[in-house]
Amino acid sequence: MQLNLVLGAGKSGLSIAKLLLEKGEAVLIADDKLSKLPEEFNQYPLCILYSRGLKLDLAEIEYKRVIKSPGLPHTHPLVDKLSQKYFMYSDIEIAYEYAQDLTFVAITGSNGKTTVTKFLEHIGSPMIVSAGNIGIPLSEVVLNYENKIVALELSSFQLEGIKTFKPKVATILNLSPDHLDRYYDVNGYYNTKLNVYKNMSKEDTFILNTDDIQLNKRIKNLNASVIEASLAYDKEIHIDKGIVYFNEVELFKIRDLKVVGTHNIFNAMIAASMAYVLGIPVSQIQKRVSSFKGVEHRLEFVLEKEGVSYFNDSKATNPEATEVALRAFSHNNIHLILGGYDKQISFDVLKSYQDKCKSIHAFGQTKAKIKKLFNEAIVSETLDEVIQKLSPAKGDVVLFSPACASYDQFDNYEQRGHRFKELIT
Repeated sequence: MQLNLVLGAGKSGLSIAKLLLEKGEAVLIADDKLSKLPEEFNQYPLCILYSRGLKLDLAEIEYKRVIKSPGLPHTHPLVDKLSQKYFMYSDIEIAYEYAQDLTFVAITGSNGKTTVTKFLEHIGSPMIVSAGNIGIPLSEVVLNYENKIVALELSSFQLEGIKTFKPKVATILNLSPDHLDRYYDVNGYYNTKLNVYKNMSKEDTFILNTDDIQLNKRIKNLNASVIEASLAYDKEIHIDKGIVYFNEVELFKIRDLKVVGTHNIFNAMIAASMAYVLGIPVSQIQKRVSSFKGVEHRLEFVLEKEGVSYFNDSKATNPEATEVALRAFSHNNIHLILGGYDKQISFDVLKSYQDKCKSIHAFGQTKAKIKKLFNEAIVSETLDEVIQKLSPAKGDVVLFSPACASYDQFDNYEQRGHRFKELIT
């Protein structure tokens, strides 16, 4: 029996291993941080743990497939060696191979993916469930659901490893520089995003954001049926007098939205339009759009304390996401908290928002880079130290929107966001 190699034993790695084992496949799991498999894997005689970690010796074994964790870069010595012989599959591609009676909606882009994915799930529940980069492995959905629509958030790292994955509906929300610690240049990152539609055909639907310049410059060989969306122009999906329309069909009134910011109007437009294309009744779309309260860690209102409003935007892992958050506020009373893991991208886009900030706080690996851009920035080592130094006044806003990944001090942006909320309560 041929062996499947799973590189990385995080949530997605263990989940895809379990799916393969349930399908009768033999699996070898390797991870630098895993010395013992969870007890639930004891029931699978065809499961092997390579206890020495991600060693080059693994490249000497013959495999049926190699499935790589999204967190492992191609520059890792073992990945580099294996990739000379094997395609590096993502868990998305392998789970898709085993999916039956599931319809897929693919959502990618530099910013807004999670909000649109959760928005779509909220509109279409219980028919629509979410998975992917949002934290729920697709293989878990494949094991537990039938006859569902899967709203699938996809990162560039997951899209690197697809071959046959074919969504019924898809979108690329936007393109802005990100993950330049993983890609040779920005074009490599952008081109990976375009993989989302490479297997689509005329019976599938791609929703195109015509307002995004970078995206429209790069779209090519798009075989799907295209529906255009715009905040500013009269496209198929458009706004007229405060109402969002899909052609002549009223999807929702903007005044009914509970989420703030122009970016969330766009997110709602895309989610509602996807739901409409998928056959969700307009009455349900209108009702559910008005009851969506946003997603944790995405410009999340946490509390008001002594007249100060605190917002948790820990999901802002690049400067463009932080720019979107800053645009959502009309007053110049923001205490902005920036910093984290250095992805080798520029913060220059935030310079023009300095006047909106009463103070700027920098922490983590990027603190010196932020301090160089903002001379008045208050520098700290940790988020805990930042909170100690804050001195907002009544009527001010404290905005935790780091513009960086979290990996220098936290496991992920969720852990970082939870810590922020613990510190302010």
